[in-house]
Amino acid sequence: MAMLYVIIQSDEPKVIIIDEPNSFLHPSASRKLMEIIKQYDHHQYIISTHSPELITSAEADNILLLTLNEEGQTQIKKN
Repeated sequence: MAMLYVIIQSDEPKVIIIDEPNSFLHPSASRKLMEIIKQYDHHQYIISTHSPELITSAEADNILLLTLNEEGQTQIKKN
């Protein structure tokens, strides 16, 4: 609820970071969260997830895939 409050009540653009929303929300609630986020597109959202369903429902303009290579360095791939 606190997350939705910040998203809905803030008139000024904010960067909102959400870590693994699917770990504490039912899948249908995660999809509903994505629907709400789309209505408040003046914010920038950074969402980390392992859920393909959540990634699909986000319909994001930019999706970055972060992986580790053999040397332990982060590799970034833009989809």
